[in-house]
Amino acid sequence: MNLEMWTLMIALGFNAAI
Repeated sequence: MNLEMWTLMIALGFNAAI
């Protein structure tokens, strides 16, 4: 996985958590 992909996934997960 690319770092960009990881960042997107983390951001999406954070948004979903909130």
